[in-house]
Amino acid sequence: LGKVVNTSYNEIRPVQSPNYLNKFYFSSNRTGATGGPRNKFGIRDEKYGHHLYDMYCVEQDDGNWTPSYIFNDNQNTSKNEILQSFNGEGNQVFFLKSESSDLVKADLMTDIFSSDFDEKEPPSRVVTTIRSDLGDKDIFVYNDSLYLFSSKRKGGYGGYDIYSTQMINGVWQNPINLGPQINSAYDEVA
Repeated sequence: LGKVVNTSYNEIRPVQSPNYLNKFYFSSNRTGATGGPRNKFGIRDEKYGHHLYDMYCVEQDDGNWTPSYIFNDNQNTSKNEILQSFNGEGNQVFFLKSESSDLVKADLMTDIFSSDFDEKEPPSRVVTTIRSDLGDKDIFVYNDSLYLFSSKRKGGYGGYDIYSTQMINGVWQNPINLGPQINSAYDEVA
């Protein structure tokens, strides 16, 4: 998307807005991220620290990309926030939040998009069977009761495999590997 959107840092997990075809969301560890540069212990370190991931938005206007803008401080913090998905209506965002750069101990979070910042609740943790410590990542919210994700869980076909987890009667079921028609000895992700 060019220099208006991309930087010399990492821009990852692009997701198109479910409501606006000209709007994309992504995460980046670029300069200016919320919380400033941090060391490996999460303490602000202007000299040797690095920026953690925050969530951003960019729009295309009359064929040109607008400068990207950062989500608000309610969603982005001094931790890593990695965009994952939106609900079908596009008014609820799902993202991983982690203090570690490898995202081994990440929480799946959700937040409602609202134009009234004064009435916003802080993002909340989603309790599900998806576990970052088992290698679960790249979460796609198909609907309120079905999530797809990539994982290196034991029992797979090799590398990352695609799994699903479904909520039935208010309880998230154990993840199911989507099988050898989709998964292989290689990585299937995102």
